[in-house]
Amino acid sequence: MEQISKVITVEEHFMSEKVNGEYQKLLEKKNLTLAQKAKANFIQQFVAKGEITEVGEKRLEFMETHGIDCQILSYGNNSPSYLDPKQAVVLCQMANEELAGYCK
Repeated sequence: MEQISKVITVEEHFMSEKVNGEYQKLLEKKNLTLAQKAKANFIQQFVAKGEITEVGEKRLEFMETHGIDCQILSYGNNSPSYLDPKQAVVLCQMANEELAGYCK
């Protein structure tokens, strides 16, 4: 009997431009340390590149090129779950709904 192997990557991330934009607005209202400001700026630039926000053809092409059969996606940096629960729930729902739409 032939054994079939599949490559499933489990440490894959996705970030929503929309959710990150809202997250950044919330950060602007806080008194951040220099390190927190630097991290926020880095993440903003990272999101702007588009690689982590892309869940379509480019990601599928990458998977095909590298022999990946399936990716387990989780939310990347600036996870809304780190915010006040009143804000976090709304942004987490937005991120989940956006990703669910891509998966369909």
